Amino acid sequence: MEPKLEITNLLKPFLDAIKLFDDERKHLLDIGIGDYLESQIEKYYYTNTFIHRSEKVKFYDIYYPLKAVYKDLKTDFKDLNNLFSTYKYITLIGSAGSGKTTLMKYIFLQTIQTSQKIPLLIELRHFNDFKGDFEELISEKVLKTRIKPSSSTFKRTLEKGSFLFLFDGYDEIVSDKKLEINRQIELFVDSYPMNNFLITTRPGSGIESFSRFFDFKVCSLEDEEVEGFISKIVEEIERRDRIIAVTKDVENRNYMEYLRNPLLLSMFILAFESHPEIPAKKSSFYQNVFDTLYSKHDGITKHSFPRERLTKLQKEDFEQILNTFSFLSLMAGKISFTHEYLFESFRKIKEGIELRFRPEDLIVDFHTSISILILDGFIYAFPHRSLQEYFAAQFISKLPSEKKERAYRKVNEFFHRLSLDSGKHFFKLCEELDKKFFIQFFLLPNLECV
Repeated sequence: MEPKLEITNLLKPFLDAIKLFDDERKHLLDIGIGDYLESQIEKYYYTNTFIHRSEKVKFYDIYYPLKAVYKDLKTDFKDLNNLFSTYKYITLIGSAGSGKTTLMKYIFLQTIQTSQKIPLLIELRHFNDFKGDFEELISEKVLKTRIKPSSSTFKRTLEKGSFLFLFDGYDEIVSDKKLEINRQIELFVDSYPMNNFLITTRPGSGIESFSRFFDFKVCSLEDEEVEGFISKIVEEIERRDRIIAVTKDVENRNYMEYLRNPLLLSMFILAFESHPEIPAKKSSFYQNVFDTLYSKHDGITKHSFPRERLTKLQKEDFEQILNTFSFLSLMAGKISFTHEYLFESFRKIKEGIELRFRPEDLIVDFHTSISILILDGFIYAFPHRSLQEYFAAQFISKLPSEKKERAYRKVNEFFHRLSLDSGKHFFKLCEELDKKFFIQFFLLPNLECV
């Protein structure tokens, strides 16, 4: 079936149902809510994954059910009406790579199929550079208009509780206005309490201040779920069986904690052919992935000739640039990048190193030849934010010792603005890659402040 037809078949019953409700909801179709939903379904129904970086795949073809727990309740978010009738406001808390954003995509699509609410998915990182208030941000993202009748119609449906708001990436708010943003989010929820709200975040982001929200924690994969995840992702039977056999080997039991994380498990699957052992450290997963991406057959043409890398750079050169770019962009609070931002960043990096390349060619190589940057519309990003953190940690580890104190001071300032707890994944990588100086220049100074 054609992709457009599949999306239409998914959306049409939902839009028809809206027409059966009151006039206010009908008017939503007139002001563009249908266009918004269609564009979002197209974005999530056919999606990229960490393993499927260069091609769109059907979300449901690769989605393995993830779960979250609150007290004695464990849910897979299939029965959304029942869940949100009991818990109107939910925070979904999970570590790096636990599947929070994937769950948000699933809940968005599931709402279209099973719920009477209208799902609106907002990435909170957009608030970092947005100059208006929170309600204006939502109106702009959804309606793409400031026409007064549209805004007033939207406001009335907000008051009636027509929506399920999915706010993704609370921990990605790195603005100095964080207290103000918190206030605006709480004001928005207070103003429109009839709606349902779900916010995702890493642990320790400060979201605990939202007292009315119930904290659901994303569950790690159980042993049988690790096997189920592999079976869902890997089509080729022989390869699938070999991967599962490695995970079941009793000698690997000590490392199974890593494979309970969907991202690290995906990394292991991706790098399996060249790195079939389970690494003892998280940082080794990331290095294996980069090694695999650099040499992977994606860079081979049908005639088995290596695809030309326009910059003519060597592997260690690419890695050096990635390390520098990742540190600088992470400390600037950037996790997605325009073409202009990449070009200017690579131009400045070039000035400080003894490498010759055209920034334009480097962007093509990172996106096409190595697939370390994914293009979605007009925005580039790493396949997962934690890769950026890995390269940033590696940047610090390779600095001369006399420069590390300054780097860790900058890290300290950044994560104090964000919240130290939400940097746990990054700190773990720093500890693995640069233990002595991480303890000396970061851990001990922070312990002395306690």
